[in-house]
Amino acid sequence: MNERGIKKDMKRMLAISAVVFLSLSTAGCGKESAEKSQGSKAQAVGVSESKKSYEVVFKKAITVDGDRKKLKIAQNAENVSDLVMKVDGEEVKLKRVSIGAGYVHAEGKAADVTGDGKEEMILLLHGGASGASLEIQVLGQTDKGWEEIALPDELWEDDNKAVVLDQQAKSLDIRVDATNTSKTIKLSPKQEGADAEIRYRGCKLKGNQIVIQNDVVLDGRPNPVATVSQEVVYDKESGKFQYGKTQID
Repeated sequence: MNERGIKKDMKRMLAISAVVFLSLSTAGCGKESAEKSQGSKAQAVGVSESKKSYEVVFKKAITVDGDRKKLKIAQNAENVSDLVMKVDGEEVKLKRVSIGAGYVHAEGKAADVTGDGKEEMILLLHGGASGASLEIQVLGQTDKGWEEIALPDELWEDDNKAVVLDQQAKSLDIRVDATNTSKTIKLSPKQEGADAEIRYRGCKLKGNQIVIQNDVVLDGRPNPVATVSQEVVYDKESGKFQYGKTQID
C-alpha cells in the first residue's frame, strides 16, 4: 500500500473512532439525564404521597381550672384513625384513637376525674343514630405536656360482659367478668324465648365521676331489661384508671 492509501485509511479510522466516542458519550449523557429525570419524578411522587390532607373536625375553647384552653382536632380524610389533637397549639400524646365514634360530634368538658385537685379535659365522642356518647377520652396536663390518660381496654371489648339465658329457670344471668359482678333477672312470660345481648354503650360524666353504661336488651324488644353501670376511678399509684363500682339494675 502506498503512502497516500495509508493516510486515507488512518483518516477513516479516526472518523469512525470519533463517531463511536460521540455516540457513547451521548448515550451516557442520555442515560444520566433519564436517571435524573426519573429520580426527580419519583421524588415528586413521594412528596405527593407523603403529603396528607387533614381536616379540622373539632375546634372549641374549654375552660379548665378557670383558664380557656383551645382544643383542636384535625383528622386525615383518607384515614379516620389518623388524627392530630392539640391544646393551645401543643400536640396531645394519645394512647388510643377512637374508630367506632367520630370526632365531628365531640363534646368537651372539664372535671377533676383524677382527684388531684386539678381539672382534666374530658372529651365525649358522640355517634350512632341515638347520638349517645359512645366513647370518652381524658386529657391531663403533665410536666411533659398534654397526654391522654387511658381507660381500661376492657371497657371497649364485648367479652368483658356476658349475658346467659336460662330458659328452664325463665331467667337472665348478667355477668361482668372484670369486676366479678353478676345478677339474675326473672323474665316475664312475654320476655321468654328471646335472645339477649349487651349493647348501646353510653359514656357519662357525673360530677367528677366517669360512668360507662351498657343496656341489656332482648331481641325484638325496644326497651332494655337491665342496665350495667361501670364506674371508672383513677389509681394514683399506677397512674391509670381502673374499675370501680359495678351496678346492674
